[in-house]
Amino acid sequence: MFNRKEYDKQYYKKNKERRKEYSKQYYKKNEEHIKEYGKQYGKQYHKKNEERIKEYGKQYREKNKEAVNKAVSKSYYKLVKEVFDHYGNECTCCGETIRLLLTIDHINNDGAMHRKILGKSNIQLYHWLKKNNFPSNFQTLCYNCNIGKYKNGGVCPHKLIKV
Repeated sequence: MFNRKEYDKQYYKKNKERRKEYSKQYYKKNEEHIKEYGKQYGKQYHKKNEERIKEYGKQYREKNKEAVNKAVSKSYYKLVKEVFDHYGNECTCCGETIRLLLTIDHINNDGAMHRKILGKSNIQLYHWLKKNNFPSNFQTLCYNCNIGKYKNGGVCPHKLIKV
């Protein structure tokens, strides 16, 4: 008696390279269509299963707290490094280089307005800076210079001191 499953198994085994090449050619020929279909399917699936996906994510995070926290922390520090590598790893006013003492400053003194839009945390600002290709109206300052600039009407006190 003819066994279809066994036949298919043998066929696929025997023609593995040929099928692989066919798949590559098919994908190359239909790449845009395949990607678009995948996007649409993903959106539909997510919309249809939104609650289930949220619940799964919640359960996963609870079950894997340590790994999730480690991954979040790693991505946070990677983003912080990227931001400070772009704007400089030292205070543009006094030259402080200890990373824990550095922050990103709005050169035009419009940080309060910007925080109302983005939210108060630095991580939101860092994501925004990266997403907007690191705009030039920001600079690295230490916290002392940043607060001094705020309290002194937009000018760091270091700049007023005559040496």
